[in-house]
This record gives sequence, structure tokens and C-alpha cells, in this order.
Amino acid sequence: MQFEITSAARAYIHKKGGGVISIKLEKRQTGCGCCGATEVETPVVRLGAPLLEPDQYQEMPSIDLILYVHSSLQNKSDLATLTIDVERTLFGRKLVLYGLIQE
Repeated sequence: MQFEITSAARAYIHKKGGGVISIKLEKRQTGCGCCGATEVETPVVRLGAPLLEPDQYQEMPSIDLILYVHSSLQNKSDLATLTIDVERTLFGRKLVLYGLIQE
């Protein structure tokens, strides 16, 4: 798996997280419970090294960052480059992962 990290994401990571991020697929509910909510796996990018299940992560050093990638993150296309970027939310900013092709 190859990762591209935008300059905005790099700046955010260095400012907030000290140059280390963790990436994992997590189950999230979509919709509301009354209408039959469904569970989907969504990539989550967090600042810092993983605290839970550290043995399930592979360390992938970058030029100026360290990425910890969980074994749950599998890309259907090994040729595709995954992009880590920053996205604005209602409450601030967060890291996001683009380009993941799941089955």
C-alpha cells in the first residue's frame, strides 16, 4: 500500500500529533435506529501511535512521519495510492483517508 500525505495534512499532523498517525477501519452506524440503521466500515485516521492492539499495526515510516496501519485496512487495488488529507468539520478539522477501494 502506498500513501500520499497532502501538505495540509502534514502541517496538521506535525502541529497536533508530533509526526505520528494511526489508520484503521472501524464500524460505524449510518442512518437512524428507527429506520434500520446499517453498519459500514469506515477508515479512521487518528493522531498518535495506536494504544489498543499494537501488535495488529504495521509501522510504515515516511520521510518525516510515522504511519501505523492496522491489519483491517486492506485495499482491493494494490496499485492505488491512498491519500491522507485534512477536512473541515462543524467542530474543527480532522484527518481523512481517500482512495480506499473495498470489496
